[in-house]
Amino acid sequence: MRKTTALLLSIGFSAIALAQDYSAAKPGELLQVPLTSLHPTQAAVGYDQIFYKLGRFANERNKLFDEYCEANGQGESASVPGDADLHKPDSFSCQSAVGTRSSEMKTVVIGPQGKLFLTDGHHTFTVLMEYPDAGADLNMWVRVTDNFSDSADMASFWQRMAQAR
Repeated sequence: MRKTTALLLSIGFSAIALAQDYSAAKPGELLQVPLTSLHPTQAAVGYDQIFYKLGRFANERNKLFDEYCEANGQGESASVPGDADLHKPDSFSCQSAVGTRSSEMKTVVIGPQGKLFLTDGHHTFTVLMEYPDAGADLNMWVRVTDNFSDSADMASFWQRMAQAR
């Protein structure tokens, strides 16, 4: 019974995260979002790179935190104690504050219904989703490059995406 309840709660929270509407976000704005709220714009990823990073993180734990910090525009990790946890950002430190190096951040475009479409970071975020101590509910910071939430439908959204390259 407990497992069923936990599963139902988990599904409910996932649906809430997926239903989040980001249509008010402006270009340049930084958003902290769970990985589950990101929709890919890249059809495929190179799993050789993903498996390489997963193996490297298993052998060099600090590199995992470097990846996390860099993706959040914070440079590399500065201090990673033995009990550091990606789900508890106050348990470790990065070189800089979130967004300090915004050009290094992963980017999104806001699409219809305020959904987030990832335009850079497919490999990094796939690695973090696959890593046992991270996962799909890990919160990451992303930078909004465009807001096309006013697109009439998905076809016009993709046309605007193609025109914006």
